Amino acid sequence: EEYISSVVEVSLVSTVAPQLQAFCTAFKELLPLEACTIWSERELSSIIVGASVRDDACWTAEHLSAHIKAQHGYNPESRCFRDLLEMMAGFAPEDRRRFLTFATGAPSLPIGGFGGLKP
Repeated sequence: EEYISSVVEVSLVSTVAPQLQAFCTAFKELLPLEACTIWSERELSSIIVGASVRDDACWTAEHLSAHIKAQHGYNPESRCFRDLLEMMAGFAPEDRRRFLTFATGAPSLPIGGFGGLKP
């Protein structure tokens, strides 16, 4: 048990300490921590990391159709395009993460959901 605790300590704390310190230093230069108290944990997380794949608001048919543009011979009424949006609206969180990683290279959406993506 002591060995496992030591491995966990080194793997999850000591190894990433320099990166965490660098992040904290840079973050404090951009925005004093006292200013962050105006946001909830969830809001601050969304600002830093982007929209969570668990946030259903970004995965509704309305949000998707408002922010995903049909192109290259497709239009908003194209069956394939409508089927894609319908399928995306039904994605489970892990499928959302996989799709976003495939399509954008990032596992989460920026602030504003799909509207925050820039081609």
